[in-house]
This record gives sequence, C-alpha cells and structure tokens, in this order.
Amino acid sequence: MTGQSTSIHDLSQELLDEIIDHLHDDKHSLSACCEVSTSFQRRAQQHIFREITFKSNYRGPAHRIIRTRHFYNIVQNRPHIANYVRRLEIAVTPSDNTWIYEDDTFLRIVSQLDAMEEISLENLDYSRAPGPTFEDSISLVNKFWQPFVQARVTTVCLRHMIRVPLGIVGNCPRLNSLTLFSVSFDSPFSAPGLPLLPLRLDSLDYFNSQSAFWRLKIWTSIEVPQFLDMRNLTRLKCRLWKEADAQCILQVLIQAKNTIKTLDVNLGDNGQGLNFYSS
Repeated sequence: MTGQSTSIHDLSQELLDEIIDHLHDDKHSLSACCEVSTSFQRRAQQHIFREITFKSNYRGPAHRIIRTRHFYNIVQNRPHIANYVRRLEIAVTPSDNTWIYEDDTFLRIVSQLDAMEEISLENLDYSRAPGPTFEDSISLVNKFWQPFVQARVTTVCLRHMIRVPLGIVGNCPRLNSLTLFSVSFDSPFSAPGLPLLPLRLDSLDYFNSQSAFWRLKIWTSIEVPQFLDMRNLTRLKCRLWKEADAQCILQVLIQAKNTIKTLDVNLGDNGQGLNFYSS
C-alpha cells in the first residue's frame, strides 16, 4: 500500500483554526504562523490583536508615541485588524495621562475599535502620595470615554485609581462586569457625566475599594432610585484585606441573595482562598 502525503492545504480551515487556537497566549509563535501560510494568518491575527496596551513611560513619552504611531499605521494599512481588538488596556501615571484625550493619533485608533468589549485603566504610580489620578476628569469623560467607550464596553477594570469620575461606570448601557482594585470614585455631585443608567452587574471583582463601593451603593436619584443593582450577580471574586472589605461584601451577598453561582474569596495577602460553587 502506498502512503499518501498530506499537506497543510488538505486540512479544513476549521481544523487549522483549532490548531492556532492552542497558541492563543504565545504571541511569538502566532507571529511566526502569520509568515508560514495565509491559512494561518487570519486566526493568528485575531489572537495577536485581541488585546492591545498603551501606557505611559517613566522615561518620557517617546516610547508611547512610537508605539501609538506604529499601531495606527497597522490599522490604516489593514483596517480589518481593528475589528479583532476586544480589550483595550491603558496604564498611566498621575503626571502623564492627558494623552488619553489629547493625542489625536491614539483617539483615531480608539474610534476604529468597534468590536471592543473590555477596557482596563491602571495607575502605574500607585505608591505615590494619594491624589487624583486624572486632574482633568471632564476632558477624560467628554473627549475619550463618552465618544469612544461607554456605548461599547461590557467589562470595566479599574486598578489603583484615585477619584475616578463616577460617571464612567454609570453611563455604560452594556456594562455587566466590573473590577475595583484599590479604587475610589469622585463625588457624584462633582463628577462629570453623572450616572443616568442603573449599573446591573453579572460579575464583580473587588479589593480594597471600600469608598468606591459605598459611592456606588448609596448613589440614587429620581431617575435611578437604585443605581447599583446586583440582583442578577452570578460571579463574585473578592479579597478580604480589612474589616471594611467584609462589610462591603456582606452588602453584595444580601442583595444578590441566591443568584451567585461562583464565589471566590481570598483572605488577606497570604494567597489563602476559599472557592464556592453552586448550581
């Protein structure tokens, strides 16, 4: 019996895609696959560009500017790439964050991310003395968040952010998953973009954000008598670092009642955790 050799072109596209999917977290291998065959290229690019990051640099803005222009050239030459982006990660310092709403090239990129569903904002310089992460909250909301983010995202992740405008989580009609990691919100009465829509969460990740939680919990208005709505919460992940954290989580559990299916509790900073699953 004579064996027949099989080339890559004999495999179905579905099988090729499955092969590439196994490399989803290996960008070096994914980049190599793009050079091997056009059959690999589309699926590999979907993984490569699923998550993109822009961040401040302590040494100055040069590296960020170069990276921004490089990615802008990519989406200009290959517009389909922008549709692969699902998550946008932004990391700033208190002394270098105005580029989020002033850098026209960056804003042009974000305007093309029609498929974006997740956004992460992180303060890199969280060891600094407390102060607002964004000095110009109005520009952050009006020039960046409202036109490009709030109507798209289902997931918002905030890390080490001080006095974040409360309106950025209150005006996202699709938002159902929220991460608060060492976060505080600005006063509802001074924050631009006041909450107009109830925040109905399916998933909550919480750590050391007592003041942020209570801002969300107590904020009410004539239009929104119950702003923070956790009656359909199915997933809760939290780290209990202080007694005040336990008080916040107790309020979540009281409102969520029997809807939570996954409960992940970590105690302190020692990594000990308790995981609870219910049907």
